[in-house]
Order: sequence, then C-alpha cells, then structure tokens
Amino acid sequence: MASEVIAVVALLFWTALSVGVGIHAMDRGRSGFLWGLLTFFTGLIGLLIYVVVAGSAADTVDDDDPERFRRCPACSTNHEGAPNYCAECGEPLDEDDDVVVARVLRSGSRGYCSNCKSRIGLDADDCANCGAVF
Repeated sequence: MASEVIAVVALLFWTALSVGVGIHAMDRGRSGFLWGLLTFFTGLIGLLIYVVVAGSAADTVDDDDPERFRRCPACSTNHEGAPNYCAECGEPLDEDDDVVVARVLRSGSRGYCSNCKSRIGLDADDCANCGAVF
C-alpha cells in the first residue's frame, strides 16, 4: 500500500514538472507540448536536455527597451538614431516615424510578435497590431 502511494505521488510530481517545462518552453517561443512530452517520457534526461537547450539559446527578448529606427514616410529609408530629417529626400522626421524592431516568437505552427504578443503569420514582415518589423 505504501509503495502505491509513493508511485502516485511520484507520477503527480513528474506530471507537474513536465507541465512546468511545457509552460516555460511556450513562454520562450518553443513547442510546449513537445518539450513537456519529452520531459515526461524521458525523465531526468529530457529535463537536462531542455535545460541545456533553453539555457544556451539566445532567444530572450528585452521588452523594456526594444530596438528602434526611424523610417521616412516619403521614401521608406531607414535611419539609425533619431534624425530630424531624411538623409535621402529631406522629409522631416519625428517620433511618429519610429519603428520597433521585433522578432517572431514560434510556438509550434503559430507565431507571435515579441513586442505586443499578438498572433501573426510565421512569414510576416511586420505586425499588423503594433507595426513592429521583423
């Protein structure tokens, strides 16, 4: 009887750990279902593989200070920094012309904007919700 209780507690613990790995993987733009399943069926080896892959991947996004550039509304030239005039055509530029650089976060076959977390196509060039470019 005691061994059955230990087995049930161990199964519940391992299931909770696998779900946690899956949620963490989804938050990092990876397939949470596959990572959770891998962790559940392979045990500590799957958990170790996830920790190594997730720890070595440079896919963290600093949402506090996203990269920006200015795009001229007249000629679509991109400018680093915050110039007041376009270097190509002389059009006046201001903060309204700032564009956020984001990236596509992948979760299985779905894509999300790293700036506003809206669902987007995996092959999108920009976000329809916030205007960020990828």
